[in-house]
Amino acid sequence: MSVDERLFSYRAVRADGVAVRAVVRAPDRAAAARRLAQNDLVVVELRQADGPAFGRTARVTDAERVTILRQLAVMTRAGVDLLEAIETIAAGIAPRPAADRLRDVAAALRRGDPLARAFSEHLHGYPIYVYALIRAGEASGRLSSVLAEAADQVAFEEQVRRDLAAALTSPTFLTCAGLGAVGFLLGVVAPRFAAMVGDLSRIDPFPALILHAGLFVRDNALGVGAIVALGAMALWRAAQTPRVRARLIDLLRTVPGA
Repeated sequence: MSVDERLFSYRAVRADGVAVRAVVRAPDRAAAARRLAQNDLVVVELRQADGPAFGRTARVTDAERVTILRQLAVMTRAGVDLLEAIETIAAGIAPRPAADRLRDVAAALRRGDPLARAFSEHLHGYPIYVYALIRAGEASGRLSSVLAEAADQVAFEEQVRRDLAAALTSPTFLTCAGLGAVGFLLGVVAPRFAAMVGDLSRIDPFPALILHAGLFVRDNALGVGAIVALGAMALWRAAQTPRVRARLIDLLRTVPGA
């Protein structure tokens, strides 16, 4: 989706009288309404769908995403019609938000959309390669096996994410506690000692350096705090990339007790 486009959820009626509920991508509400009108849809309700409120009420969990792929792979391998399989899965997980998204996928299939397009437009949250794999599976006639492979890969990545989060819990706590203790010593304790000493040039260089650092932290607390916060955010964002996560896991394996 382009950075200039947003998601809008809508309810509309087709020319044949069939009710439709789905989402459309557009730069703004007016453009979304025009796109729907060009598809001969009479809009009943149209609202932005990618805001915070929508995300809270319509979030599909990671476990549900994997389950959908696995069940769809099993049912298509068994010869069940694709549309029937999706409707069956939706009925089995109702009334979760995932059921609503699957019904939107089913409505798109009835309109003649391929599965990859229906998934990308109505069942968000999968890694982008999943939609590409589904498209390749449809083209090659190996949809069931591709779905199973995609489910295994998504499940593996989610397990890696959980393992990494669990492995980093203790080091993160200890690091935060250590930084807090150092910050307290530099920002509170060291300035008091500096006030007691008075002329720092009379003491040894290393203690004087510590006390000067404490005075600097006290006088520039906001700037130091902002730098620490930015550094923490940068590390957190870096840890979200697969390559960095893999390296962190390899590093943690070498730490005793990790």
